[in-house]
Amino acid sequence: MRDVLERFDSRRGIAGFVVVVSLVAAFMVVSNEVQAGDRDSLLYFLLFVVILVATVLGGAYGWTFFEE
Repeated sequence: MRDVLERFDSRRGIAGFVVVVSLVAAFMVVSNEVQAGDRDSLLYFLLFVVILVATVLGGAYGWTFFEE
């Protein structure tokens, strides 16, 4: 059990939490804007998701490259 706790990296948990909170907040804003009739906000939301995923994947790849 101690080995598992020593190998746990809490930064990944925090990063995952930030990603989920960002997506939920953005979805709430976009759903309100779309209901109000602003269709462009859906495009901005999709762009936000693509950028967020690219940032997370790029950061994960960069971190593993840096660790090695």
